Amino acid sequence: MKAWLFRLLLVLLWLVSTLVDRLWWHHSNSIPAWDQADYLNSALDHGRALGVLPGGSWQGWDALLDLSPKIPPLASLVNGTVMALAGDAPAQAAWSLSLWHGLLLVVVAAWALELRRPRPEARGFALLAATLVTLAPALLDLRSDYVLEMPLTALVTLALWRLGLWWNPSSGGRWWQALTAAVACLLALLVKQSALLVLLPLLLVLMHQALWTGQGRRLQLLVGTGLIGAGLWPWLHHNWITTIGGTNRAVVESAAREGDPGPFSLQGWLWYPQLLPEQVGGVVLVVGLAGVLLCCWQLHRQGIASANRQPGSDDPLAWRWVVISLVAGFVFTNLSPNKDDLYIALLLPPPLLLLVRGSPPGTASPARRTICSRGPTRRSERRSS
Repeated sequence: MKAWLFRLLLVLLWLVSTLVDRLWWHHSNSIPAWDQADYLNSALDHGRALGVLPGGSWQGWDALLDLSPKIPPLASLVNGTVMALAGDAPAQAAWSLSLWHGLLLVVVAAWALELRRPRPEARGFALLAATLVTLAPALLDLRSDYVLEMPLTALVTLALWRLGLWWNPSSGGRWWQALTAAVACLLALLVKQSALLVLLPLLLVLMHQALWTGQGRRLQLLVGTGLIGAGLWPWLHHNWITTIGGTNRAVVESAAREGDPGPFSLQGWLWYPQLLPEQVGGVVLVVGLAGVLLCCWQLHRQGIASANRQPGSDDPLAWRWVVISLVAGFVFTNLSPNKDDLYIALLLPPPLLLLVRGSPPGTASPARRTICSRGPTRRSERRSS
């Protein structure tokens, strides 16, 4: 596939999905629930504090940071700016979700290009991965739900991709990779603290690697960690008391009140896996897993060295990082006492990439039924932080 055709099809995929979203918002008359209304108000307040929305003006950094006592301000700053252009009604404000979705498609496609080679043969795989991300029911729902998980998913996926490039033992370890990975992690953490459930274990993995591979990586890790800390410090220093209190209420107290299974119980470990058929589509899950097992068996028979010489072959190290990201993120997310499909949604791109690798073309089509069947049904209201 030619590069220009790949880019054109990716843009068309985003335009079609955005058109579907706009049609849904046009026919939706539901009133925003508690969380959705809170995030809408937060975006309005930040837009006014920036002076881009009527009714407010710039009053300094302290006044701006006062508006985000529990949750970092990045998403509200971006969403409030979008409101200045699109309007502040829920359907108009939802244009920000379309922009975040567009970022997610670009990141998933770029990550997919790193997993297969050579690049011309990988573009079809990347386009299929972006299509499955567009059609996955859980991510489809987030495009019509004004919460922070769509921007969080996009930026966490960006961070996972950039961290993987820096981690790669054969082609990583460069300064520009370390700096872009640090910036991506910082942006994800400035959207919501739950990004730590995915990024913290991977940062520990990278720290272990840096300690054993040489002074260059250790210095890069130190500078990158310092960059993340410096970016978080103004908000965290200003709001650390309310952040700790809000996180405790939303995670620990909420889990106890709602009776969520404990992190060390069998029911707790099965909580998120049993959501997968609903989140990605049962047919896609079964066919994709079967294909992944078949690919592993073929790779075992042929040997990695011979597989690497074939056109359109896999990059074993890049795929290893996908598996590491998925396993580490799942373990730490499961250790959180509060169970919610929102918390696992930001970890969906890695398993979707695996399922696309095991799915023949056209198996994602059953998920298209969700476009016609989506409705205003919402998950249980919960204060997230």
